[in-house]
Amino acid sequence: MSATQGADYPAVIPYSKSRSLFLDSGRGELSPEERTVRGTFVQGLNDNDVALLDLFEGNVSAS
Repeated sequence: MSATQGADYPAVIPYSKSRSLFLDSGRGELSPEERTVRGTFVQGLNDNDVALLDLFEGNVSAS
C-alpha cells in the first residue's frame, strides 16, 4: 500500500442516498465495487501524530 499526497476526500453517504442520487441523474445502478468504501480506521493518535499527518497531507480544509 502506498501513501498518496494531494488526494481528494469525497464525502461518504449511505448507499440508499447515493443510489437515489445516481438513479435521479440517469447514471443507473452502482456495481458492488462502486458501493464499497475502503480505508483505514486509526485511533489513539496523539497531537504529534496528527501534526505529522497534517504535514504530510497538506491543507485539506475547504476554502
